[in-house]
Amino acid sequence: MLSQPTITEELLHIAVELDRCLSSNYNIIYKLHPAERLNQSHYELLRQATKISIVRDCDLYDLIGSCDAVVGGYSTALFEAIAFMKPVFALGIPIARRYLPRNWVSFFTSASELANMIRGRQYQMDVPNIEAVWASGWRTNLAKFLRMIGVNSCIP
Repeated sequence: MLSQPTITEELLHIAVELDRCLSSNYNIIYKLHPAERLNQSHYELLRQATKISIVRDCDLYDLIGSCDAVVGGYSTALFEAIAFMKPVFALGIPIARRYLPRNWVSFFTSASELANMIRGRQYQMDVPNIEAVWASGWRTNLAKFLRMIGVNSCIP
């Protein structure tokens, strides 16, 4: 789950409720935005969860590559997840519905709806051509760049 400072409260509540809705064979990795800081009430809320791990400083591409699905608000990182051919779920707020392509992203309005979509593998993945999002040769160029800066990439 990719957090955003502008909707921290909403995403944290979704994450904690999702933790309750999913069985123990699921893990939720909650990736903080680099500019995001959680406060005491956020940590108190997270103590209610048993399957959530908070990460801050990690390689986004390695994280996306290791996940089965990506959940967020309206972050550009959701477009990056599409390049990894991962199911993408976005909180159905107006800005997300306005900017994210509905044939590439599945929108949800509650944690229980999201849990049902994840368990039932009900998601949109109608990406006609990945180069509609990424330039020709993006995969090779990105992998080369990541190697150059010393990042062990999981780019497919």
